[in-house]
Amino acid sequence: MMSYEWRHAFTRIQVEYIEMPDLKLTLTQIRRLCDLPEELCEAAVAALLQVGFLWRAPDGRFVRRALGRSGREINESNLDLTPDSIALLTSPDADSSMSKASES
Repeated sequence: MMSYEWRHAFTRIQVEYIEMPDLKLTLTQIRRLCDLPEELCEAAVAALLQVGFLWRAPDGRFVRRALGRSGREINESNLDLTPDSIALLTSPDADSSMSKASES
């Protein structure tokens, strides 16, 4: 089962992007805005990328995808929260690999 803290982080980030649709933030900016621990923020952003709510722009900032995908319900079995998938957020070639993963 997903922890309360993880669900809170996931939902908190989603709410910020829903309330401000043109929001374009780096991972560090998301963490500061939502007042989240680094590991928790990275896992939540990785999950939001995976379900298609967020997209990583070529400049490395995270933006919201089309409106139709925001309400998609997820559960633990839909997510790959392994250290390797989360590490993609901070790796030097993350821009290209996350863009390709988000598009598929």
